[in-house]
Amino acid sequence: ETVEELTLQAPLTLPEQGGVRLRVTVGEPGADDRRTVGVYSCADSAAGTPGEAWTCHATGVIAREAVEAGADLVAWPPSGAVRVETGELYDDLAGAGYGYGPAFQGLRAAWRRGDEVFAEVEAGEEQRDEAARFGLHPALLDAALHAVRLGGFFADAQARLPFEWRGVSLHASGASVLRVRLAPAGADALSVTVADGTGQPVATVGSLLTRPVDREQLAAAQGSLHDALFELQWTAATPAPEAAGTFTWVVVGESPIDGPTYPDFDALAAGEAVPDLVVRRFASSADTAGTTADVVHTALRDVLELVQGWLAEERFAGSRL
Repeated sequence: ETVEELTLQAPLTLPEQGGVRLRVTVGEPGADDRRTVGVYSCADSAAGTPGEAWTCHATGVIAREAVEAGADLVAWPPSGAVRVETGELYDDLAGAGYGYGPAFQGLRAAWRRGDEVFAEVEAGEEQRDEAARFGLHPALLDAALHAVRLGGFFADAQARLPFEWRGVSLHASGASVLRVRLAPAGADALSVTVADGTGQPVATVGSLLTRPVDREQLAAAQGSLHDALFELQWTAATPAPEAAGTFTWVVVGESPIDGPTYPDFDALAAGEAVPDLVVRRFASSADTAGTTADVVHTALRDVLELVQGWLAEERFAGSRL
């Protein structure tokens, strides 16, 4: 229900030709039922090639508990808020380095009340029908943040990009008109409250931290092709010193190695010997019945049973398998 945090590590830039593959990974739940999440991309042209390079764009943590909805936006415009002129907003944004196409120019009106900025955002005709397919239409979410330019949230006028999201919950989906409240939430950060056209909660962002970015950084990210050449290097290993004293070892199962041998692990576990090293060789012969997959599955089951049995025998805790 909540994106507790999402840290953006690299911008995702689209190539002039071809597409980009996206990969989102979600980890196993931890003891507190939270999961890690990662967002990666790979150029279509590199997909499937040896050593294909995936760029990590974001990492974060998600949780089950939802964040409570923010400020009530039913009364609109809010009491005490003063209208702000928005006619030159997108020209101003373009001058600062933000190139928004028509689909993203959704800010319709804005008001200020002290440190707060309130904005009304509406999807264009082409996006209105498709907004119902989204939890929150990306063009609307982006436009909801354009009003940042109308407030005194940052001391500089540099172009900025989101860097870290915290406490993000979606309360409703499919809205095509939004009411937005932006308020300071610490240095370089703001909180975002989003409601639909009637003031009912749509989304809450506890904190959005931004960072300055210049055009050269973005151009470098767009121009970086994953065409690095890799080579295999062998590093000489230093022989381990011979262990002092007596070193014992045994072989489990069939093996060409000469030495003390046990037919299986159960036989070893039933004996009195606790060797320093236990060797178990897994090999399939040419006459093994079944397909390659069958052989692999059988070998993996045998390995799993061996490891489980090994870990269950506490007296072998000082031995090596």
